[in-house]
Amino acid sequence: MESYTHKTIDGYTVRPMIQRVWAAQIDVLREIDLICKRHSIRWFAVYGTLLGAVRHKGFIPWDDDIDIGMKRVDFEKFKHYAKNELPKGYAFNFDRSENIKDLVFCIINGKSVNIDEDYLEKHHGCPYPVGVDIYVYDNVPNDPQDRADYLALFAYTFCAAQELESWMTYNDCDDEIKRIIDESERMTGMKYKKDVPLKTSLLILSDQIAAMYYNEKTDYVAIAGNLVKGDRFLFEAKWFADTISLPFESIKVECPVGYEYLLARDYGDDYMTPMIQKYHEHSFVQQEKDLHMWYKEHGIAIPDIFIE
Repeated sequence: MESYTHKTIDGYTVRPMIQRVWAAQIDVLREIDLICKRHSIRWFAVYGTLLGAVRHKGFIPWDDDIDIGMKRVDFEKFKHYAKNELPKGYAFNFDRSENIKDLVFCIINGKSVNIDEDYLEKHHGCPYPVGVDIYVYDNVPNDPQDRADYLALFAYTFCAAQELESWMTYNDCDDEIKRIIDESERMTGMKYKKDVPLKTSLLILSDQIAAMYYNEKTDYVAIAGNLVKGDRFLFEAKWFADTISLPFESIKVECPVGYEYLLARDYGDDYMTPMIQKYHEHSFVQQEKDLHMWYKEHGIAIPDIFIE
C-alpha cells in the first residue's frame, strides 16, 4: 500500500487520507475512461475538476471530488455499456430505482465503508465509497421563446421534485406544491398516482423533458437543472465541440475546447489565482470522525493509516 505524508499546495495542507481519497477516485475515473474509449464516447472535466486540471494539473488542494460532463448523446451510450462493464462492486444511479435527490448521476466504487485489508490494499488505503459525478449537458433551443417554454416545462416538474422528501405522496404535499404538480400534469399530459411517493417520478419526467432536443442541432447546451437559475448557465455548444487532454495527477483528463470561457463564467476572469477565502474543509472529515468513533466503541485500536 502506498505511503502518503502531509503536503502543502498553494498554502493549503492536504492530509494523507485525502490523498488516498484522490487516488481511489482517479481509479474510478480510469474505469469510466476505459468504457468511453472502448465505445467512442466523449466525456470532459467540469467545475472544480476542470479548474484543477488547468490551474493545478490535478485536484484543487481543498477539493475532494471529481466532476465530469457528457453530452446527452454520449451519456445515453455510456449508460448502456456501463451497467455491464463497470467493475464488480461498483454502484450507479442510472436506472432511478433508488430514492434520488437530483439529476446528477454518479458512479461509486462501493456502497459502504470497508475496512477489509484486501479492500484497503486495492483502494490505496481509502475505506470510504468514492466516485465520480456525471453532469448531463442537453441541447437547448436557439429561439428564446422556445427556450423559455422548454425551461418552464422542465422547471415545473424539477422544482416540485426538489421540494419533496423521498417518502412524500401527493396527499402529503401542501397546497402550493399540489398546484405545481397539477400544472405539471396539465403541461406534460403526465398523470401521477396520488398515493405513491412522487419524487422519483417527477425527476424521471424532468430528465425526459431535459432531453427533448436530444436529436436536434442547437447552438446552446446546458445542464437543465442549473439553467433554471439563470442564463449564466447557458453555454455555447461550440465550447464543447471537441476536447483537449490536460495532465491531472497521475493521468490526463479530457477538457472542453472552450474551457477558458467556462472557467471565466464559473470562477471569474482571475480563475488562475487561488482564492484563499474559498478554502473549505474536506467533506470526508465527518466520515473520518464516525470511523474513529466506531473503532473506539468496539474497543479496537485505530489502524495507523487512519491516524494523522
